[in-house]
Amino acid sequence: MYLWTTEYPILARNEKISHAMISSLLPVCVFVMMICIGLELVPEQFRALLRSPKPLLVGMLGQLLVAPAAGFAVAALFAGIPLITLAIVLVVAAPGGPVANGFVLFGRGRPDVSVSLSTINGVLSLASTPLIVHLGFAWFGDANVSVSLPIAKTIQRILIVVVLPIFVGMSLRHLAGVRAQQLQGWTRRLTMLMLLGVLAIVFIAAQEVLAKHWTTMLPAALLLCVAMLVATAALASIARLDRRLRMTIATEVSVHNVPLAILMAESLLERPELDAFIVLYAPTIAILAFAWACWHRVYHQD
Repeated sequence: MYLWTTEYPILARNEKISHAMISSLLPVCVFVMMICIGLELVPEQFRALLRSPKPLLVGMLGQLLVAPAAGFAVAALFAGIPLITLAIVLVVAAPGGPVANGFVLFGRGRPDVSVSLSTINGVLSLASTPLIVHLGFAWFGDANVSVSLPIAKTIQRILIVVVLPIFVGMSLRHLAGVRAQQLQGWTRRLTMLMLLGVLAIVFIAAQEVLAKHWTTMLPAALLLCVAMLVATAALASIARLDRRLRMTIATEVSVHNVPLAILMAESLLERPELDAFIVLYAPTIAILAFAWACWHRVYHQD
């Protein structure tokens, strides 16, 4: 759920928002947050996931099947309102974004799993996103559509937004040696500060849409977010994963890539009227993910 608003103009239409804040400060917040998450990780965690990939397989199943199914079910309840149903399809078709990693770390989940899923599902989205969009638009009565994500640009963003800062953070941890443990308290506070900064910018960017559409679209957005969180947490529970993994997978799979959904609406499908619901989804899932992370942090400490 990272927002490159220089490319998605609906997120920068509020004249009170400084263009510099949105186009520069937000990417910096996300990048610094991901470096801090990298400082929490060591290569052995990823080697362990390769030896025991069950959490990754469950997360991929949630991203590719369970979250879209939950979204389609919610969309069916609003079948007479295409501005909601088709926008829901675009949201669930988009993969998770790196901001989910911040929620996972704050909630004391498994950032190694979250980061791995962000990378894997981002690559898989090259095939899964067009398929989900096609099925969703056909299911809800719109003309058959076809979208194709730019392969080079998608891979580039995954490398810049996820892989590079994580590598930088892990490298800094290696260089710091024994001092890395002493710095963890500060890096976690910085992660929290960056996460709050991202959330503040999301709310500022979405305030006009919230004011205009909250009575008509907020119930659907809230229901969508709850359905995805509950369904994916249930999937992880059925797979007998522990509390930390259930929180991690549900968060990673439910916090979707808002800019990609807007890109599909505005540029690939030329349906900018679908933007409103997508933008409204962003602060809604942010509130729920943050609240759940707080609850998990306080009441579910292993």
